[in-house]
Amino acid sequence: MNDKTGKPYENLTQVIFRSILNQKDFPNLVVERDVTLQGKTARHQIDVYWKFEVGGVPHEAIVQAKDWQKPVDQLHFLAFSKVLEDIPGQPRGIFVTRTGYQQGAKEFALAHGILL
Repeated sequence: MNDKTGKPYENLTQVIFRSILNQKDFPNLVVERDVTLQGKTARHQIDVYWKFEVGGVPHEAIVQAKDWQKPVDQLHFLAFSKVLEDIPGQPRGIFVTRTGYQQGAKEFALAHGILL
């Protein structure tokens, strides 16, 4: 599964999230991979993006998928949190990886509401 582009891992992540979310009755659910979203200050490449609406309230999540050989460090969570802040509507952030997270990264994610 390890690929230098990370695309196979992003595809797998999309399939998993679509399967999880399709277990519920959300007829307007959209799960997309490798999309570009316009933030307040910049455009952002998103690995997996899902959204749906319940009772007129929109719900969005951005998934960052990393298929690396080493644990993800805090610097990558700092950058991800800035992407989340820049996108209108403040979507939820989810970070997935096969190799785990450094301790400082876990603490940063917890403090900023990023799901691991």
